Amino acid sequence: MMTKTEVREWSIEIACAPERLFDLLADLRAYEQWLPRSSAFHGTADITPGPVAAGTRYVEPGPFGTRHGAVTRFERPVALDFEQPMTMKPSALGRIGIRVFHRIDAAPDGARLTRRLELAP
Repeated sequence: MMTKTEVREWSIEIACAPERLFDLLADLRAYEQWLPRSSAFHGTADITPGPVAAGTRYVEPGPFGTRHGAVTRFERPVALDFEQPMTMKPSALGRIGIRVFHRIDAAPDGARLTRRLELAP
């Protein structure tokens, strides 16, 4: 059981221009074209109409609960953040606060993506 904020961070170099990487991560409607479904990701739905930007809202249903997300920072091509608290199944289990931070830096062969995940009870 989680009693405090858990933080995880990963970093990877990708042979892709930073702008292209940002555009892929920001295109919530195209996730299912390149992001395989998993135990955690079952697809993105109910995306706010219009271009994705700060304030865009979406829903990600999954086997453990439903994430009701929003883009909280949209700074092309260097920062893309999301806040997506998850209501657990069953709802009596409560909610988990989930925040995801992406930082994109130029790298010798493309881009370096640093992804930080914060989970809070």
